[in-house]
Amino acid sequence: MEQKDKDIFEQTTKFNTGIKLYMFQTGTIKTKIKFIKMNQGEEPFEIPVPWFLIKHPKGDIIIDGGMPIETAIDKHKHWGSVIEAYDPVMKKSEWCRDQIKTVNTNPEDIKYVIQTHLHLDHSGAIGHFPNATHITQRLEYDYAFNPDWFSQPAYIREDFDKPNIRWKFLQGRKTDFYDVHGDGVIKIIFTPGHTPGHQSVLVNLPKTGHMLFTGDACYT
Repeated sequence: MEQKDKDIFEQTTKFNTGIKLYMFQTGTIKTKIKFIKMNQGEEPFEIPVPWFLIKHPKGDIIIDGGMPIETAIDKHKHWGSVIEAYDPVMKKSEWCRDQIKTVNTNPEDIKYVIQTHLHLDHSGAIGHFPNATHITQRLEYDYAFNPDWFSQPAYIREDFDKPNIRWKFLQGRKTDFYDVHGDGVIKIIFTPGHTPGHQSVLVNLPKTGHMLFTGDACYT
């Protein structure tokens, strides 16, 4: 193993014993195979919409947040014609702000919201946690405001263009393996492809070791 690889997987500090990872789901998206595999079939296909909570002594972290509450309230109004291809199925109780309470976590406890990207099925946490700093790539944020025509339906501006949101913008390869808490537990990796500013999250858990959360990078 080269020195760079050793640095990536370095041992964490004593704080890792207090770290817990929770996986949640904000419903599903009903679609067809042809919208996933380039026009290869009309068969129905249902996609789960997961998101993650990391309990950390230095401050809790949400990765993405799944679909926003507006999707559960009125999906036709919020997603518009997108639902003709991608139909969201979500209960209000599945919203990330409510689900964290099931593991004794309050909205005020969230210190960071890490956005793998800003697509409409990953934006549920943005602006809903009063003490949170939102971490995304500068490239992703800028692209979301002016996407290419073929990507435009996947970005809903009102999800991320909100007042009083604290943003921290990473700079691609220049800030690769950004260490969120400075203890080696949670690092952010620039993984463009699915979107120009997509990023993944490398987490070092006390019992299972390293886990890589790739957002939507894997299947594309």
